[in-house]
Amino acid sequence: MTQDSYEKPNLELAKIIREKSDPNYLDSFESIWGSINDSYKNIMHWLLKYTYTDNWTREVNENYLPYTLEHLKRRRIPPGWTIILQDYYVLPFMKQNVQKDFGITLTQPTHIKMIIENEKNVF
Repeated sequence: MTQDSYEKPNLELAKIIREKSDPNYLDSFESIWGSINDSYKNIMHWLLKYTYTDNWTREVNENYLPYTLEHLKRRRIPPGWTIILQDYYVLPFMKQNVQKDFGITLTQPTHIKMIIENEKNVF
């Protein structure tokens, strides 16, 4: 899950990733999702996918980041429901791989755990 702020590009990070990524896989990713130069969201989407080359034909077409956190809170949580727990984090496996493969330490969250509760306890 990304945040609305991820729409801003990070050209320095994109350059590092581009230099160390397999150009064939990156090209196929960008032909579907857009350039990693265009937004931090595209960078994160690429970093979530780049290791899954065994199933690349399927993986490259899956939208790993369909909603932003803000969109989820505004539009996907039904009226009458309240967030009682939310925990944002970088998936440890992903953080390790990105550090090893690109020399980048990810600090922006990539995942969320959330518990919501019906305010009236009615289902």
